[in-house]
Amino acid sequence: MDALQDQLAAIPEALLASEYMANVPPFVSWYRLWLEWLSQEGKTNLDADGRPSTRRDFMAWLKEWLSTTEGAAFENNVQFSQDGSEILSTKVSCI
Repeated sequence: MDALQDQLAAIPEALLASEYMANVPPFVSWYRLWLEWLSQEGKTNLDADGRPSTRRDFMAWLKEWLSTTEGAAFENNVQFSQDGSEILSTKVSCI
């Protein structure tokens, strides 16, 4: 889709590869959980990596997931622009 998803995918990989990252508690990536949810929900219009092919689908499905029981735990970790068309920032928690 665009560089945004590449950047979101790189965050957990970089953190988990760090020698300074603790194994306990385990690191949980909202982005990875969201991709799993997309697959489980049978969402179509995904690319070969299982990611939304369009920005519109990306934003709509992310907002949909954040309103679910599983996604709600990460709702405060994603900050959207005022019009909801962009992610301004995302937060990860790790030790």
